[in-house]
Parts: sequence; structure tokens; C-alpha cells
Amino acid sequence: MSQQGQPLRAVAARVLQSVENGQSLSQCLPHAMGDVADNERPPLQALCYGTCRWFHRLDGELQARLKKPLRKSDRVVHHLMLVALFQLRFSQQATYAILNETVEACRALDKPHLTGLVNGVLRAAEREGEPPIADEIGRFSHPPGCLKNCAITGLTTGRLFSKPITPRPP
Repeated sequence: MSQQGQPLRAVAARVLQSVENGQSLSQCLPHAMGDVADNERPPLQALCYGTCRWFHRLDGELQARLKKPLRKSDRVVHHLMLVALFQLRFSQQATYAILNETVEACRALDKPHLTGLVNGVLRAAEREGEPPIADEIGRFSHPPGCLKNCAITGLTTGRLFSKPITPRPP
């Protein structure tokens, strides 16, 4: 829990919403660091950078699990679920803790009417596992232009996007 009573995931979701609205992560993350305790700063940074790094992959999975997109006013909950999916797919944290804390973060974001949706989507993601990734954008989580440039230069995507280009976020 942060100093101002906001769960870490709620702060991360707000940062990601700012990124979606046009700010850079390096611009809005330092401001958010002031909203959390010192010991929560590294996890906040890891959640934000990791979710941004794997955004295309995580967003593809989330959109497939939602029957219809959330309203614009509830978009922060979309980002909250992306943070939780990032943790489910790329962290060693206990699943029950991720689900519990994400539902609590949804309440802290003043979206209690969406807690059932968040819980259901994340439980399904945990139960069913990661779906097969149909396209290279999702698999490598790089923008289409980057993959297009790869094809133009004649590099194979497998060679171009091997481990050196997809390191763990800072």
C-alpha cells in the first residue's frame, strides 16, 4: 500500500493511462514515485516498464477475453487488468495475491462496479493460461512498423527479436 493509501497496482494503472494519453513513461513515472513508499518504487517501476514492454501481447490477450471494450471513463481498469496480466505471465508472485490485490486496486480506483469483471477475466486468464499468439506483433510485442522494417531489411524476425532486444525492463 502506498503512503497515500493507494494500492501499488492502482498507481501503476494510472501511470499507464497517462502513457496512453500521450505522456512518456519517463515523464509520468517520477511523479508517481512520490505517491508510493520508498520500498514500493522498484516494484512500481518494474510493473510499469514491464507492462509497457509487453503491451501488444497483453492487450491482445485482454481484448480477446473482454466481450466488449470498457467505456472510456473506465479505461483505467483496462490498464489495471494489463498490469495483472503482466504479473500473471511474467512474475513469480502467487496467483491468488495478484487477483486479490487487483480487485482491491479496482475498488481503490473508485470502480467497485467492475470488480466482478476484473475477477472473472483474471481468473479465466489464470485457469486457461496464455492463449496461442497468432501474429508476430503479439509474439514479439513490437509495433507493426518495426516488423515491417525488419522485412524490408531482410532480417528474419526470429533473429532480430531474439533475447538481446527483449531484455528485462529496468
